[in-house]
Amino acid sequence: MFQSFCIIHPLISTRQKYITDFLSQHKIAAVDVLNLPQDAPTIVEIRKSLLFLSRKPFASSHIALVIVMDALSVEAQQTLLKTLEEPPAHSFIILSVKTAEIVLPTIISRSHLIELKDFPGLELSQKETTECQQFWQRMFASSIGERFKETLILTKDRDESIVWLEKQITYFTQYLKQVYHQSIILLSPIATVFMLRLLLKTRELIKQNVSLKLAVDHLFIRLPKITV
Repeated sequence: MFQSFCIIHPLISTRQKYITDFLSQHKIAAVDVLNLPQDAPTIVEIRKSLLFLSRKPFASSHIALVIVMDALSVEAQQTLLKTLEEPPAHSFIILSVKTAEIVLPTIISRSHLIELKDFPGLELSQKETTECQQFWQRMFASSIGERFKETLILTKDRDESIVWLEKQITYFTQYLKQVYHQSIILLSPIATVFMLRLLLKTRELIKQNVSLKLAVDHLFIRLPKITV
């Protein structure tokens, strides 16, 4: 049975939901869980948290240590190695990270990697669909300067930007399915596929830790200027 896990997804809320479900499935009470702060835990904090693993569970079969590694230094990561190699028998160590590239290979090799898929089963409401349609109608007709102003609004928060991007991918995926069954369409199938590719490329850039603003600017620069 695995005891050390590395949960990977660019969106921390998605990782947190998975971890919450994991703890619930293993019936681990809150009193037996230690969550380290997200803002770059120090080496001292890491060492103190590892001491938590040495105690016996209070109300569960296991205790769990959850560490967000998005801003964890190399030195702090190295502090984990010995415990990851030989974790206490009654413990789980759950590492949460936006991309595997920022994790030491020695940590990767000692952990069971779980790469979460992007928003499985996401569906848009009629209101969300209408909002997406109106947004792209406006963007297609906008100048580059107006599009760049929109970038500033969309990139204030990384997590919200990723959620927005996934919603747009879902919108154009659904739209592509519809265009073959409508006599009047706003975008041709070719144009819709082009938009999907742009959005998927933007998501890939963000996953590669490219500047959020740069990735969205790249999307808007490539948009066709059409009236829909």
